[in-house]
Amino acid sequence: MLNIAELDRDGVRWLVVSADRLKPLYGIDVEMTFSSDSLELVATSAEQGAAPVVPGELFGGGTFTIVNRADIRAGKIRYAASVLNPAPEISGSGVLFSVPFRAKGKDAGEFAIVSAEAGTRDGVKRSLPQVAPVQVLPPRSVPTSAAEKAGYALPFEVAADSGSLPVWLVAVVGAVLCILILLAVLLFRRIRQLEQQQG
Repeated sequence: MLNIAELDRDGVRWLVVSADRLKPLYGIDVEMTFSSDSLELVATSAEQGAAPVVPGELFGGGTFTIVNRADIRAGKIRYAASVLNPAPEISGSGVLFSVPFRAKGKDAGEFAIVSAEAGTRDGVKRSLPQVAPVQVLPPRSVPTSAAEKAGYALPFEVAADSGSLPVWLVAVVGAVLCILILLAVLLFRRIRQLEQQQG
């Protein structure tokens, strides 16, 4: 079951989409709509760029983003993400993703999840239960100068292992180190052979 919670911080209204008792899945594909006449998407950081959706903690640090884009005139967002093979399927409860908005005026806008599909490792797709649209109220909080300079951040930690590196990165770095050690050993042997031939 999907849930949408609203959080207000630094002049931004965060819509936090979470899952409860999620059956095992390997990826999600979600289409959303919002009232583009009364709401605007907020870029949370330079690293995020124009990507409208901030990944949540349910996928962990190994999230592979397939699609993360918005049509701000039409008020449409699409987000698709997956865990990377050979990671196990995910299940249970937690935050899938968040979308930050700022109000253009004093009127509330609507946010809706139009469709949400989950896929298994075997490629089997299933629809996730629909959730009712929410009325997004203008934020009551005021933007701080620190948030405007450094970027907007979620009012809680969304990365389950924010201090750890993704598994694929550790594997690549380990492989590179092994190759460098092997090359150093071969070079050392070659130097010793040359010294013995000259001596």
